Amino acid sequence: MYKGISSALWVKLLIILQFVLFSAQAFAENHQKLRGMNYKRQLNEFIVVIKQNNTNSLEHTGRDLAKRFKGKYLGKFDVLNAVYLNIPEKNAKKLSESPAVVFVEANLIAEKASVDWGLDRINQRSLPLDGYVGHGAGGAGQTVYVVDSGIRYTHEIFKGDASSFWDYDVSNQGYDCNGHGTLAAGLIKSTVPYAQIKSVKVLNCSGSGTITTIVNGLNYIRSYGIPNSVVYLGVVGGASTTLDTTVSHLKNSGFHIVVPAGNSNINAGNVSPARSPDAITVSAMANEDSRASFSNWGSVIEMIAPGVAVNSAGISSDTDYVTASGTSFAAAYTAAALASFLGNGFTEGYFRSNATYHPGTGLLIPYLITETEPPPTPKVEIDYQLGEAGFIVDWSGRANPMSTNQNVASSYQIQEYEEGVGWSNTIFVGLSTQKEYLSMFPNIYKYKAKACNILGCSNWSYSSSITVTSGLGQCPIGI
Repeated sequence: MYKGISSALWVKLLIILQFVLFSAQAFAENHQKLRGMNYKRQLNEFIVVIKQNNTNSLEHTGRDLAKRFKGKYLGKFDVLNAVYLNIPEKNAKKLSESPAVVFVEANLIAEKASVDWGLDRINQRSLPLDGYVGHGAGGAGQTVYVVDSGIRYTHEIFKGDASSFWDYDVSNQGYDCNGHGTLAAGLIKSTVPYAQIKSVKVLNCSGSGTITTIVNGLNYIRSYGIPNSVVYLGVVGGASTTLDTTVSHLKNSGFHIVVPAGNSNINAGNVSPARSPDAITVSAMANEDSRASFSNWGSVIEMIAPGVAVNSAGISSDTDYVTASGTSFAAAYTAAALASFLGNGFTEGYFRSNATYHPGTGLLIPYLITETEPPPTPKVEIDYQLGEAGFIVDWSGRANPMSTNQNVASSYQIQEYEEGVGWSNTIFVGLSTQKEYLSMFPNIYKYKAKACNILGCSNWSYSSSITVTSGLGQCPIGI
């Protein structure tokens, strides 16, 4: 569900007009002949507007100016009576003073609409927004199923990582003719860029679909999809026991379902799949953390996420970007954040427990794991000695408690040293931070551990030695 999509084509046209077009009145009022030098620009590239009374052809004039000012002719704009040159910036002012020139303007860089405040909000705990839009860590190896209107797979935002999984119209191959699915999928992909996006097309070009079509798409995921994946289900309809039951079956098969609350400012408990107890139902908020006025409400809603004036991929072209509002896009951010946690080895329950409390609504704001470096080095300690032949090894602390590194570990690696034998191969990889050893062979032992995430691993950290004086040589337990 979405509201008020406005094509970024208009934004691009306005940028072009601001940067390039001019009028005779503007020339009379603006005496600055070298323009745009205080903005982000392409180095050494300039648009040169030539006086209309020049007797030479536009190309001839451009090539002549390029030669005189030690540059290169790149092209012309007939409608503007302008040429496009590459010349040293130190020569640009001299060129602007040429009697053949009206003015010279730096080739400014116009950037597409970015996925901005929504991503900024979910990667921090509280306001104000800090301007950091780091992408979510993890997601590598994760698949997110986008059950919606299809996807424009060729859009630049997907980088070849989006494809069709199922389509109610087999001849269409999941191609999006509505825009809703592409926008939602674009938010997910830009938030967790390592994830694979799979389209399950259940909505037509008008953005509507039947319960039977949606159920067929979800059942296909249950039969042929990858368990422990996120399913973003971007639909809202009347109360349907059939749809709610299908969501429950999908959940029981090991999938994680995220759905929008709906955009009608009514009780979400009266619509499906928002009322399903086996889905994470998400409301929308604006950039000051206020609940969106259109968003549905009620006790079935668990989370609230950015859903007002968010920017993502459009379907007009492979570089089209649009701005839209809706709880579907709040659900898309939530689905992406959940994929980030799953990709780091965490559970859906841990994702919920790690969310940020929203005091205005009592809901949870999804928190995105963003990583800028490997996690901090753990502190390895032998915490307790269990009689003469047993002990517990713990690596939950930090080797340097004063470190400001907040990056999350997605796994730990542990190795054991036994005197006379040396260091073993890695004996444990996982998220546990403690291991119990009982009835060890008499000997001297010590351990080392390191923490890892998608960006790499910390340094090894070493425990002190422990001496076992008697024991039966049983295997460690408590892994």
